[in-house]
Amino acid sequence: MYEELAVDYPIGYVRWTEQRNMVEFLRLVAEGRVDVKSLITHRFAVDDAAQAYAAVSDPDSGSVGVLLEYPQSEPERPRIMVGRPVAGEPVQGAIGVGLLGAGNFATATLLPALAADDRFAPRGVHTPSGLSARDVAERNGFAFCARSPDGVIGDPDTRAVIIATRHASHAALAIQSLVPARRSSSRSRWR
Repeated sequence: MYEELAVDYPIGYVRWTEQRNMVEFLRLVAEGRVDVKSLITHRFAVDDAAQAYAAVSDPDSGSVGVLLEYPQSEPERPRIMVGRPVAGEPVQGAIGVGLLGAGNFATATLLPALAADDRFAPRGVHTPSGLSARDVAERNGFAFCARSPDGVIGDPDTRAVIIATRHASHAALAIQSLVPARRSSSRSRWR
């Protein structure tokens, strides 16, 4: 229940779970009762990350906390302005994106971010339930829903795959998505 549904252990059984520890730590930091700034012994620009890692690896450096600092202003990213695709039609210049798994995190967080960025075009979606896949596909403008991950991964217009399944399946799906020999051209889809 804790791992899959984020239901914390009852406090009578386990007083300090990982989640309760983190909440308490952040509360103490916010109140100023825990000083984390004094733990920072070294600061490096992110471009000097190799020196930062060398300091952490050197027992004589006296490093306790090493902070990598990022530039304050982000470089402007070039935007590719494209229209949204009609379901099933890839848009020129947009990156076709497939989705494996469409649970709460994917539908509430990932898909709205994807829809807000015109550089991406939703292609295929797979969930263990065909009804869920079809619902997510229709609500989010995906071109098709697939019976298996192979249907999404094998789509020739899919260039990126979002893996939002249970954690235990991430590695196998990532390998399958990255290895060209495993990218089949067969499409197993629900119509």
